[in-house]
Amino acid sequence: MKQEVSDSRSSFVVWRLLKSSERRALVGIIFLIIVGLILETLSLGIVMPVVAILTQDDYQTKYRWLTDNLGSPSREDLIVIVMLLMVGIYIVRSLFLLWSSWVQKGFSAALSGRLSQRLFTIYLRQPYLFHLQHNSATLMRNSRNANVVVTGGIDPTLVLLTDGLVAIALFTLLIIVEPVGTIITLVAFGVGAWLFQLLTRRRIERWGDQRNLHDGMILQHLQQGLGGAKDVKILGRESEFLDQHEKHLKESLRINRVYSVLQTMPRMYMEILTIAGLAALVISMVLQKQSFTEIIPTLGLFAAAAFRVMPSINRLLGALQTLIYSRAIIASVYADFKLDAPDENKLVTGIPFSEQLELRSVTFQYPTASTPSLQQVSLVVRRG
Repeated sequence: MKQEVSDSRSSFVVWRLLKSSERRALVGIIFLIIVGLILETLSLGIVMPVVAILTQDDYQTKYRWLTDNLGSPSREDLIVIVMLLMVGIYIVRSLFLLWSSWVQKGFSAALSGRLSQRLFTIYLRQPYLFHLQHNSATLMRNSRNANVVVTGGIDPTLVLLTDGLVAIALFTLLIIVEPVGTIITLVAFGVGAWLFQLLTRRRIERWGDQRNLHDGMILQHLQQGLGGAKDVKILGRESEFLDQHEKHLKESLRINRVYSVLQTMPRMYMEILTIAGLAALVISMVLQKQSFTEIIPTLGLFAAAAFRVMPSINRLLGALQTLIYSRAIIASVYADFKLDAPDENKLVTGIPFSEQLELRSVTFQYPTASTPSLQQVSLVVRRG
């Protein structure tokens, strides 16, 4: 079962857990993401005309469509109009993205709550033999980790979709403006991101498996040590439980530490690539014999794009790390979501105990046992 899930993408696994209404809501969120993408591209695309109007004397020739639509105003009036237009676009974009984020977080919270309640319902309505065959600490860990299906599956997938589309749109815009420099920058970003994922992917996946194991063992020793405190004290085994708990706790904390440090690396890594990309852009434009007045607007656009794209790429790498790191948890939780959840037992009127309770030739054997626990047992319990 686990192999089936771990070999699939976490986002596709989560898709199977969604109800039809939740899938429709997710499609609506994707539509909001596309609208936000258009606003993001528009807000960045207006930067180059603004810089050109401020720095170039032939702006009327290059952006005739803008001056004609605004009634051929003077340069000062045009600067005021374009600046106000840019502020308006950014306000609309920011308000829309804020509302879109509110919708996404509401969807994630509602889904997380439903999945947690669903898993608890599945566990509680399993036959008694199920609970005999499964450690309660594992069930508690999975119940607590049910929200990881959202935080480690749905949310990172939405981040990949949102920031991935934004990065594609912005790089497309930059290619239209300056093909050579953009391609050089894009290759630098692409190779850098690929190398980072190549070097960290297997480590992150291994850390996720280990964290899932150690967190389960921590909970198991806590539950057994505190739940059976009387037996632990009578047998004098406090040190054994403490040592086991400490061992798994240290490993879990160590994994969280290295993973947290790794999550900070993409930002610094991408900053270096961004500076290198801007340097490569300027060098390529100089080698193409472009004038200084042509370089400034393009450089301004690239700087604005870098300011927007770099956080997106950081989030993309972080989302990929989260998907890989959470795969083991999602796999274990998903396996239990596939269990049947019988309907709630209806209370029936009991048989009145008027004279006696009699059992005849009762035999019972646990599924994993080699011999019956009860064999041909007859019993009579008389009233009073």
